[in-house]
Amino acid sequence: MSASQPSRFAPSPSQSRPRHAFVFEPLLDSDEAAELLRIHPKTLQRMARNRQIHGIQVGKLWRFRASDLEIWLRTKKAGYAGHLPKIFTIAPPLQLR
Repeated sequence: MSASQPSRFAPSPSQSRPRHAFVFEPLLDSDEAAELLRIHPKTLQRMARNRQIHGIQVGKLWRFRASDLEIWLRTKKAGYAGHLPKIFTIAPPLQLR
């Protein structure tokens, strides 16, 4: 290849990425995502298969975005606002005589 010919692997100036190019969010595998949620990877895979949580299946493998996991956690947390289980309800203070 001569010095005057550009490399076929180097992007030409018209193909170079713009300054504000879209960058993909790194994907987590089942083990990494499950560790963040503190659940078993198979549980996470089952939840993704049942569409309870957003996941991306690539062949037999599942991949997850950390942002999707955070959104899922926030919606779960929001679902309990104002609906505490009986054992967590606050009782009125005791009256001492």
